[in-house]
Amino acid sequence: GTAFKGAPPPLDVKKRQDDSKPVNPDELKKYAERDTRKTRLQARARALLITEIQGLERLFKNTPEQSADKPQLTRRLAEAYVELESAALRDKIASDIQAQDAKAKKKNATKFRQDAAAAEKIVKAERTNAIKYYTSMKDKYPKYSKIDEVLYYLAYEHEQAQSYDKAREVYLELIDKAPKSPYTRNAYLAFAELFFQEAQGD
Repeated sequence: GTAFKGAPPPLDVKKRQDDSKPVNPDELKKYAERDTRKTRLQARARALLITEIQGLERLFKNTPEQSADKPQLTRRLAEAYVELESAALRDKIASDIQAQDAKAKKKNATKFRQDAAAAEKIVKAERTNAIKYYTSMKDKYPKYSKIDEVLYYLAYEHEQAQSYDKAREVYLELIDKAPKSPYTRNAYLAFAELFFQEAQGD
């Protein structure tokens, strides 16, 4: 074994301050309660993430459908887009907070509102991409070893997109196909939350 006698060097916080610093933990909490994907919770440099997605897209395009690597590659793409979606969501929340602060101080909040709107467009676009690849996993690889996770997070992305009928449909598919999955409990919880939200609307 290796013994370390000295303390590890301190982290360089400044380099990752923009992307890794939580803007508003209470606001983000509601998105993380039923979403345990590490890709959503971690924060990476945006340029590195975009470069990775571009490489994955090229690899996906050049990988034959019958390849044993195709299912895992498909899922990696879905989760990479989820990570980008989450980064944009953090941007939107930060801009919304800045806009509110500017308004409270009677300053011009136009730029912050524009930044929030731009981030919202990115959130929707990346969520659409994530749904596309999760759906591909569901349809093409129904015997994938972790299909319960795929179904759960596909339904979750539909829910975040406010496509509640599609979300319920996939949650129900998860319950039918994997009744003993740990994700099934969350699917029942999701049903309850969806019905509660709709009841409040009524």
